[in-house]
Amino acid sequence: PYHHAIHAHLQAANAAGERPVLLAIHSMTPMKRDDLRPRTMQASVLWLHDESGRRLARPMIAWLRDQGLVVGDNDPYSCIALRSMGYT
Repeated sequence: PYHHAIHAHLQAANAAGERPVLLAIHSMTPMKRDDLRPRTMQASVLWLHDESGRRLARPMIAWLRDQGLVVGDNDPYSCIALRSMGYT
């Protein structure tokens, strides 16, 4: 139901001539679950290599870093490599 609702909303926005952006917020634990190593970042921005990534993700990464945070750029998961927002 979650993914269906998002898909329907994005289709309706596209049909109306809007340019939607999907922003999902997900919390991270300070330690990686698979090997219990500390994460190297405090926040991460995952994005596709497209116009919305350049319009939104790059400025968001820069702003978060300006706030003093260590920010992952498509790390620990790469949406560019996945070619999808598979973790959303």
